Amino acid sequence: MFLVIPSGVNSGVLVVLLLLVGVAMFLCKGTYFSVQPELGIPTNVSATAVAIATLIGYLPDMFVHTMFGNWIDTYGNAGYPRIIIYGTATGVLGCIAALIAVRQSKKIAKKAA
Repeated sequence: MFLVIPSGVNSGVLVVLLLLVGVAMFLCKGTYFSVQPELGIPTNVSATAVAIATLIGYLPDMFVHTMFGNWIDTYGNAGYPRIIIYGTATGVLGCIAALIAVRQSKKIAKKAA
């Protein structure tokens, strides 16, 4: 969306759009660790599972901003499509992980039944 907005658009529109993206992102955060019971993770190791998931999930935050900045410095405006491709690829990986989790959840539910 931000790539196709014409130049000279009111900055208020950009702020509202950015806030909407942020709100959508943080609404999803509530579901990060809610799948533990469905995946058969016992309550007594729940905190350890959250710690491991957090480490893996937030690890890209340690390097992604530097990587994006490097892309923009190196490629100029051509760096932005690379950022979009990176985001799309990580989204696809997230969808694959979600599908695997759903399949695992169905197996656990079937065993419990």
